[in-house]
Parts: sequence; structure tokens; C-alpha cells
Amino acid sequence: MKDLPIRFASPADKADVMALYDLCFPGEHEYCAAYHDRFWKPERCLIVRDGETLCAMVNLMDAAMTQDGARLEATYIFAAATRPEYRGRGLMSRMLGRSFELGRAWGKDLSILLTENDSLFAYYARMGYVPAFAVSEVRSEETPPFSMCKVRMLYNKDAGQMADLYRAHAAGRMAVAREMARFLEILEEYDGRAFGLFDPAGQQLLGYCLMDEACVHACEVMGLGGGYLLYVCSMRPEEAVGRTLPRGQDDIPVGCALALSEAGRQALENAKLPPYLNILFN
Repeated sequence: MKDLPIRFASPADKADVMALYDLCFPGEHEYCAAYHDRFWKPERCLIVRDGETLCAMVNLMDAAMTQDGARLEATYIFAAATRPEYRGRGLMSRMLGRSFELGRAWGKDLSILLTENDSLFAYYARMGYVPAFAVSEVRSEETPPFSMCKVRMLYNKDAGQMADLYRAHAAGRMAVAREMARFLEILEEYDGRAFGLFDPAGQQLLGYCLMDEACVHACEVMGLGGGYLLYVCSMRPEEAVGRTLPRGQDDIPVGCALALSEAGRQALENAKLPPYLNILFN
């Protein structure tokens, strides 16, 4: 079969892009609609069409990583999807190869992604990716980290403290650079499901958790008292588990990276602590 051309999407492709997302990632329609309304950029979405049929797509989102104070520019590969009847024809391999060319032309240091399932690590390895990102687990704990600590829902006024806490705990490892603006977006995404642990005065944020839609498990736990936050905030605390920074033991691999520059290669090779990539596109 003749190679189908790869091109960037246009606004006119949005409905078909969303339909392919729904097909390949079932059960995520609400998130699909929110993402494509708020974040989707057609000029950063590669697509392949066969006549009127949208066969495959991949989003190339801009992301910044930090490591030991140095900034690394990355392409975050998101919603890589191929229509079932077009799988096995090399479309996604060609699109990822094109993304690497574009990333280098744009001055990117890394191509990064979260894997949909463990079986994809082998596929991405064939494209040159290496397992790079991991998380560890926190489990529900009834005992508070200290007496008189306070737990409450987080609001926009807390975004600055969330950013400070994240930077402090992620320091020394490669992690996505999240500024206050990103935490404002996260608070909107996790509206009513973001909780914080505060000092007895209720002023200093010491830890936070972002609960899933069922409010059972935590998509991210950061800082002090994560287990206690899960116990207080989960609808089923006896089975609550949260994801947090990797500890270097019993870590769970969740994502891959590929170096696009010398700086990116050195960052991956010289990492002193396990790199961290977690929720959504961070």
C-alpha cells in the first residue's frame, strides 16, 4: 500500500480527531471534550487520512522539564492513536519518526510520553525510547503525621503553595516544570477532588492529593502525610492507593523518553534520582 501522507491537522479536522480519540480511548469522552476544547492545537497534531477516513493521529505538546536547575525542552507525545483496521501498517512509527524530526527542528531536547499499558514499552523501545519515568505508591494510613493537622479542599488561592511544594519535593530529579499557572489548570481539572494537608493554623500547605473521578484513588500525592490524606479523602479508604515520586525501590514504570539533543542524552544518562512524570500531560 502506498504511504499515506502525514500532515498537521486543521480546525476542520477536530470532530474526526475527537471521534478517533473516543474510539481508541473508550470511557474518556468527558476528558476528550475538555482537552480538545481547552488544550488541543491543530498545528501540533499530526494526522494521516485515507480519503475521508482519519486513520491515525498523535499530538505533540510542548513541555518543559527541569533537572538540577537546568531546563530541558520536550515534546510530550499524547493521544497516539490508530484506527484498528489501519494498525500494523507502520503509520504510527512513521508519525513518531516525523515527530522526532520536528522536535529537533524546534530545538527540543527530549521526546517524552506516558504508556497506556506495559505492553507498549517494547513497542516504543523499537522506536528508540527508553523507560525513564516511574512512580511509587502511597497507601491509606489512619494515623495523622502530627496532631492538630488540618485537611481541606484546595482552591485557586492555594495554587502558589502547591507549586512551591511540588518544586521542593521534585528537586534533584528530572520532572516536568510546573508553574502556578499549571496548578490553576490542575485545580480546575480536579475541581472538588484536590485536597491539602495544612499545619495546625491552617496556613502552610504541607501535602496535597489529587483524587480520581470516583474519589477512591489518588492520581498524585505530594508532600507530607500522603497516607493520611488518602484515609481522610477517599470514599473507600481501606483500598485507597496514590501515586507519588519514585523512591528507587518497588517503583512502577509509567513512561519513556528519547533524547533529541546532546543535552537530553546527558540528562537521561546522568540522572541521580529516578525521573518523574505522572498525571495527564503534567
